[in-house]
Amino acid sequence: NVSATLVFDDARAAREMLQALQASPMVLAAGIYRADGTLFADFLREGQPPLPESLPQQAMSQASDQASLSELQLVHPVGPQRKPGGWIYLRKSMQEVYKRLLIHF
Repeated sequence: NVSATLVFDDARAAREMLQALQASPMVLAAGIYRADGTLFADFLREGQPPLPESLPQQAMSQASDQASLSELQLVHPVGPQRKPGGWIYLRKSMQEVYKRLLIHF
């Protein structure tokens, strides 16, 4: 579905799709970026800093995942791997992961 929003340049549909992430409290921010790395649509939970207007070249040269103690950041291509039609960026809180670990131990 994300690919279709990029192909048809439908930013409104992309924003609506991202708004569905509101139901997941672990998602802090998400973005859909065009093939050239420019921001197409975003979702920000209240209090979150804005997403970058463009992805770093390093993130676009390969799928990149970064983790810290507080959050996980994912960047993955959308569309065919050899020529992605765009990129998905997701920033998630690690808080729920820690809660689940505490429950099991």
